[in-house]
Amino acid sequence: MVCPSQRKLYQIADPEIEESVLYEYCNCPTFLQEVVIYKRGTLCKHLLAIRLSEALGSCNEVAISDKEFVDILCARHMAR
Repeated sequence: MVCPSQRKLYQIADPEIEESVLYEYCNCPTFLQEVVIYKRGTLCKHLLAIRLSEALGSCNEVAISDKEFVDILCARHMAR
């Protein structure tokens, strides 16, 4: 999803994660453990998949408003 301010949110089809992924952050356990805590890498498989799909032009873009973007993030945060 892309909003007018060019912020992007990605939906990943993986039962390991329930939420969408921001371009530089993923909430999967591997990203938290390997990238954030131990600093042994820079990407998890979800972020790598995003980079590859963008490079191959296979991402499906959905335009949303800036307000919708904020509403999606707030709803996901409040659901925790």
